[in-house]
Order: sequence, then C-alpha cells, then structure tokens
Amino acid sequence: MESVDYRLPYHLTAKKLLAQLASWGHAQFIDQHYTVKTYYDSFDWRLYQKGLLGYWLRSPDATEWCLESIRERRLILRENCTQAPKFAGQFNTVKLNQRLRKILDNRALIALTELDFTLYHWTLFDAKAQPVAQLHLEQHDIIPGFLRLSPLPAFQDFASHWQQFCQTLIIQPTDQPSLVDALKVQGRKPLDYTSKFHLALNPATRSDLAVKEILNTLLNALKRNEQGVIEQIDPEFLHDYRVAIRRTRAGLGQLKGVLPKAECRRFRHVFASLGQLTNTPRDLDVYLEQFDTLKAYLPEDMRTDLQPVRQLITLKHQLAHEHLKDILTSRQYQEDMLAWETFLNSANIKQPLEPKALWPIKKLAHQRINRIYQEMLCEGHAIDRQSPPEQLHELRKTGKKLRYLLEFFQSLYPTEQLTDLLKWLKKLQDVLGGFQDLSIQEQVLAQYSQELAEQPDSANTLLAIGALIHALRGQRRQYRESVAERFQAFSEHSWSRIEE
Repeated sequence: MESVDYRLPYHLTAKKLLAQLASWGHAQFIDQHYTVKTYYDSFDWRLYQKGLLGYWLRSPDATEWCLESIRERRLILRENCTQAPKFAGQFNTVKLNQRLRKILDNRALIALTELDFTLYHWTLFDAKAQPVAQLHLEQHDIIPGFLRLSPLPAFQDFASHWQQFCQTLIIQPTDQPSLVDALKVQGRKPLDYTSKFHLALNPATRSDLAVKEILNTLLNALKRNEQGVIEQIDPEFLHDYRVAIRRTRAGLGQLKGVLPKAECRRFRHVFASLGQLTNTPRDLDVYLEQFDTLKAYLPEDMRTDLQPVRQLITLKHQLAHEHLKDILTSRQYQEDMLAWETFLNSANIKQPLEPKALWPIKKLAHQRINRIYQEMLCEGHAIDRQSPPEQLHELRKTGKKLRYLLEFFQSLYPTEQLTDLLKWLKKLQDVLGGFQDLSIQEQVLAQYSQELAEQPDSANTLLAIGALIHALRGQRRQYRESVAERFQAFSEHSWSRIEE
C-alpha cells in the first residue's frame, strides 16, 4: 500500500495531536529528533514536472540527498552526502546519477526553501498488538504540521479505526507536499517559471496594449534569468535570457505601427546590442557542453590531442562571461532596463498616432502571421541544391520570426490549428539550425587552429582539428541534404493561409 500524507488543520497544533495520539491507545511513541530539509530542483522545475521531489535531509541519524515520488509518497533513491551536489553528474550513486542526468541534463540543482522541524515517529498497533503502520509527524513553526502514514501489510483491517481517528480531529489527506506550503510563505508556488511563452490575450484588446503585455511578459523572463546569468549558475540561464532577447527583438521588429517609432527604434538598438553581446558566451557554453560529443567524431587515438582546444575554449569562456557580467551589472544596462520597464508600464494614450495601435490584436496577429508565413514559403521554394548557405540562413531567420509570432498569439487560435504548423516548422528549424551551427563551428575551429599553431608541439593538435573539421563538414552535408525534404513536409502539412 502507498503512504498517505495529511496536512494538519490550523486548529490542530502538533502539540494537540501528540496528546490525542498518546491517549488513543493504538499508537506507541518511538522517538523524535530535530531535522533540516532543504528542497532542491532546477530553475525550471524539471524534477517537479516529473512528479519528483529532491531534498537534502540532515538529522542526527543521517545526512542524505533523497529523491521521492510525489504521487506514491515513497523514497526512490538516496545518497549519503555531507554537501548537496550542484549537478547530477556529481552524485556518486550510479542510479541516482543516471536518473537525475536524464531529467536535469545541464541544469543546476538550486535550493528552493529550507525547513527545520521536529520529526516524531510512532508505530500503530491493532487490538491484537500487531504493528499495522508507521506514523511520522513533521512539526513546523511557519507552516502546518505534516503527517505521513506508511501502512504495513496488516493495515487493511485497521483502516477503519484510523479513518475514525482522522475524522474526529478533522484531518484530511493531501496530495501536496510540505514544499507547497513553504513556498507559499515566500509568495511562490511550484512551476512558477517556464521558458515556454504563454499569454492569454483577448482578441478584441487594442493592439498597443496587447503588444505591451507581450513585451512585459518577455521582460519578466529576462529579469528572472538575469541573476543566474551573472552568477553562471548553469548555462540554461543564458540560453533563456537570450531567447527572451530574441523574442523581444521579434516583437519590436514584426509588430510595427503599434508603438511609438522613436521608442521602438531606441530599444531595438538596445536589444540588438544585448543579442550581439551574448552571442560569444552562449556559443562557448555550447562548445564546452558538446566537447565530448565532438571528440567522438575522431579516432580514439586522436582525442587527447584536442585537449589544448578545450583549454583554449575554457579560457575564452571565462573571459567572455566576465565581460558579460560587467555589462549586466553596469549602470548603463540598469538604466536601459529601467527605461524599458517604464515605457512598457506608461499610461495608455486614448488616441495614439500609430496607424495600427487601435486595431484589435486578433487582426494584427492574423495579418503578421500570414505575411511572414507567405514570405517563408517564397524563400523556401527559391532554394535548390546550388543555393548558397546565406539563403538557408535567411530562411532560418524567417522561420524564427514565424515561430515567435505563433508563440505570441497562440491563445488567439484553436490549439489544433497551430499544432501541425508548429510541428513541421520545428522539424525544419532543426536541420536549418544544425547546418548553421556546424558552419560556424568549422569557422571557429579554423580560427582556433591558427591561434594554437603558434604554440610549441601543436602539430598533433592541428591534425586533430583538421580531422574534426572534415568530420563536421560531412555532418553539415547531411543537414543540407535534409533541408529540401523538411521544407517540402512543412509546406505540405501546413495551411496555405492561417484561417482567421
């Protein structure tokens, strides 16, 4: 039988429950001890999304990191550790390491909240003095007490006695862990951040107001990831930060005629500069993450010859992130972001001068999506085997514009209307992105080769770089050959026009 959790009602303090259990006659007190539990998850709640809780438990009996099932209320895996690991790969227990790596990938484990409480243990007995369950009470100061019943095989015949005890004290089962109450004290809740964009828009809302809502949502994502970028907690903070920048640039560039031109021009420049600034740090993040994958393209006896390349990337990575941190903590950046927030939250103008400001947002969305969609079809049909890489890059950029518009306005259309279009657009973007990324990686490796050529004893490293470039070129050709097929599928499985 699965364990059952109970959240004590506010009128029932832990002290009162202890007294009731002592006089009930079916509970035998075992022990009590002081315990500290720190909940951990990735910034984007990857464990919680999988129905898991991760926490570091410290008590007189043990200091261990635990992985628990929320639905079954049972411990799945644990590892004794005197410090909480930051990344999945730092766990020594093989099963825990592999399980967390699969879920977290390169995301760090971040402390969500810490609870200190007294943990009480009882054993429940039936009338024959046979043990039927274990009972555990967490007595908290800032949140209600939590009770966990862990039934033993003989509990079934005793269940009615336990239910009567709970009914008398108005103790109700709960499917929410103590984490939920602890976060509520902080003004938070589980799943309060996701990198996916979603905003419920009213189709009749003025376009200028709706566009400001979109841009404000993106600003919030930017602010949520900013500190993680500065502290380099994990690479995904910079990734999500850059996505918010790209979406903001798309909003300012694609939704013209809605907001004042002067402000749009000013902030397009601000976000274009930020986009350029974050290119190199993000590329270097990816190179370090994919380095072992890149090495696998080479014969085993050549792989160690790439070590100087890793060292060079690591040095450049450190310098690039230090520069980025200097910018994000600068007075100019803070002033720009404050000005942007002030603009987005400025008072509404009753009669704006911009021609599309008063359009219903559904009309603007319909016009812009269809225009970019048709533009993408024209660009894609113009590509053949002889088309230069620049043409594929332009198609990729147009695809990004279309994808961002679909994300902005997804709430204005039935889900099934956009599902097919997004599915085939993403498949096309995957091969276009792979082709572009490998093209850049070849150029970067050639540049590294020139830099390392000045070092002594670099011959083997230069040979390894040359072999890697050759291997990547072959992979790039495979992406290139897939473009026509993916575009054909995109054009056939999508609508020739998004229906209003």
